[in-house]
Amino acid sequence: MTIPVEPQLSFTLYLAAAKQEDVEAMLKVGVAYSKGRGVEQNDESAFEWYTKAAKKGDKYAQCNLGVFYEHGRGCEIDLDQAMHWYQKSAVQENQGAINAVARLS
Repeated sequence: MTIPVEPQLSFTLYLAAAKQEDVEAMLKVGVAYSKGRGVEQNDESAFEWYTKAAKKGDKYAQCNLGVFYEHGRGCEIDLDQAMHWYQKSAVQENQGAINAVARLS
């Protein structure tokens, strides 16, 4: 039996958990806003949630925040900030961040 995924319901539940300081949920809310899954796509909101999760140490949010700073999604382009967040993620062995640090160095 397959259980269908309802993106809007998933977003609502992740948002509720994120507001309760669940770091993984903060990342998922950021991804939802970034990709428009279950909610209207919004780079500024994605940036906000990635920042919250990144500051709490989530390596994937840190890498995503680096991408947003590098490309000016939801913020101004800031390569110093991009490198900062890529490095924080790379220390946690996130391969995408490791590649980004090498590329920007």
